[in-house]
Amino acid sequence: MRKVIVEKGCRQDEDGIATICQFCIFSADYLGIDSLNYAVILTGDKESHGIKTTAYFNPNTNELVIYTLGRHPHDICRSIAHEMVHMRQGMNDFFGRTEIKDVGGFFEDEANAVAGQIVKLFIAYR
Repeated sequence: MRKVIVEKGCRQDEDGIATICQFCIFSADYLGIDSLNYAVILTGDKESHGIKTTAYFNPNTNELVIYTLGRHPHDICRSIAHEMVHMRQGMNDFFGRTEIKDVGGFFEDEANAVAGQIVKLFIAYR
């Protein structure tokens, strides 16, 4: 089951939430993870989720937790795509073979580059 959980305090309007939901489907299809069960949690509370930057992916639960306060829906979408790339990397068992660094390195660079591509494609073909 794929789902988007919108927590109280995420402060996105209905149009923004609709865009984000469409983007989640688009990204999963693009990355070939459309059959994987996952949850995208949109939150305005970094502390309760332990968010240090803007988002993270938990490979044990297949949850993507995205901080939304003060962010445009397209920026939120970029974070979702970035974390979905990490989800795909996990499907390929990359997490079991090497250390994932918070900044830099192949896995972060790939996630950043592919996330940018996905956002551009989504905006262009929407």
